[in-house]
Amino acid sequence: MRVPPTALLIIDAQQGLLDGEAAVPDAAGVIQRIGTVLAAARAAGALVVHLQHDGAAGTPDEPGRPGWFI
Repeated sequence: MRVPPTALLIIDAQQGLLDGEAAVPDAAGVIQRIGTVLAAARAAGALVVHLQHDGAAGTPDEPGRPGWFI
């Protein structure tokens, strides 16, 4: 497998951080900027990696809960 020399790493861009009352400030702008950078990385053939946080039981980002999904 040939690994591209450039990679884009997207960390914890999950529903719980980007939607609802716990959303980061300017979540809509954050989503737009992630999309712009993601499109450019894909067009350039860069490796794209998404990291997803697994929260503890009962937290909004517990695996399978709505806030956990990317």
